[in-house]
Amino acid sequence: NFSQEDQETLAELASVLAGKMELRLLACQAHESERALREAERRFRSIANSAPVMILYSGADGGISFVNESWLEFTGRTLEEELGDGYADSFHPDHRERVMETYWDAFQERRPLKLRFPMRHHDGEYRMMEARGKPRFLDDGTFAGYIGCFVDLTDQQLAILDLHIEGGC
Repeated sequence: NFSQEDQETLAELASVLAGKMELRLLACQAHESERALREAERRFRSIANSAPVMILYSGADGGISFVNESWLEFTGRTLEEELGDGYADSFHPDHRERVMETYWDAFQERRPLKLRFPMRHHDGEYRMMEARGKPRFLDDGTFAGYIGCFVDLTDQQLAILDLHIEGGC
């Protein structure tokens, strides 16, 4: 039989061990969650970088936090140059203010947008882009930012123009 003092010491030791086991379990769960988050981000980047369109997204503050490889290839700029509001440097100067105002209005109102405007290609030429954007929300409804997709319409517009010229329209 254990004395009262021995029983109290054993109870305290059991309590300490239970606490350490709980901390270890929490640490393992946190590690697993972090690993799953890294895998989800890796999967997203892989999909976004494989897309045949230019993609960007912002955080809840409105600043751009990601552009895909198609964006970087089109602009010829680095990721660091595009982050924040640097991405707008490629928009044609005559259209930049309108595009940014339209974006900020849609961003603040948490609504989709669609616009067309010229954007500078890495070769210095301006190409006609169609931009579509949508607000992003977390599962609990919290606003998380904005995601945008840009498609180069220049070749399509030139082909249509050629058809009109050849067809005498």
